[in-house]
Amino acid sequence: MRSESAKPIHFVVLTQEQAERLTLLTIRGQKALLYSGAYAFSDGESLHLRSPGRSDVFFGLLSEGDMNWQSSVGLKPQPSEGIFPIYEASAATRKIAVSFVQTKQAGSAPRIERANPAGWRKQPVAVAPTDDTMEKFAGRWNILLPKDGLAGVEDVFLQIHYQGDVARLRVSDALLDDNFYNGDPWAIGIKRFASHLESPFELQVLPLRDDAPIYFDPGYRPHFENKPEDKVKDKKDKQVVAVDSITAVPEYEIVVRPQ
Repeated sequence: MRSESAKPIHFVVLTQEQAERLTLLTIRGQKALLYSGAYAFSDGESLHLRSPGRSDVFFGLLSEGDMNWQSSVGLKPQPSEGIFPIYEASAATRKIAVSFVQTKQAGSAPRIERANPAGWRKQPVAVAPTDDTMEKFAGRWNILLPKDGLAGVEDVFLQIHYQGDVARLRVSDALLDDNFYNGDPWAIGIKRFASHLESPFELQVLPLRDDAPIYFDPGYRPHFENKPEDKVKDKKDKQVVAVDSITAVPEYEIVVRPQ
């Protein structure tokens, strides 16, 4: 195909997976098209590629000018993918130990309260539990990370695989973050809480009742068990609360710049 000026126009057809890996950036005033599975952004002078859990990052770059690229960790040319020349770069791998221990058993959770605070809803909706409810009925776990856990990486994400209604992360009686259970792991970036690495984090998980007015996608609804016999008034009542695993996933960063 040609334009009115008789210059050829080329079209590139990409798969959906390839298209989802494209990012248009500006580096030193020139447009650059990045092809990579990593999260990427430009500070105007350099390209930052961030990858949680993988220290090796692949990418391809097409720029307006003929740029040659460099990185402090070194770039390894790889076989091209279509129009993209591919490079690979690797950061130093880190394994970050994380330990957790339960410090308090969960109680028998009360029924979820409903309200219509907006006024326009036809039906009342579930409301978040109060601090008093969390204090009385939530199970508790202490989470310990190494003090130098953030050394050599851009960030560390706690991956918390839990089951329950609501989870809260606290330290020294201060609320840091919270999460409403939907079946997926809860990922928490720790860099913003770096000043708290000297102390254990406290995880609170309120049990999820079987009669909770919550929709789960197919395959995500947890398995409910009977409540403790000494706390059950209606033996048909069921609830679930568990912390299956907690892992620390480092996020690596590769910085690439034109030579």
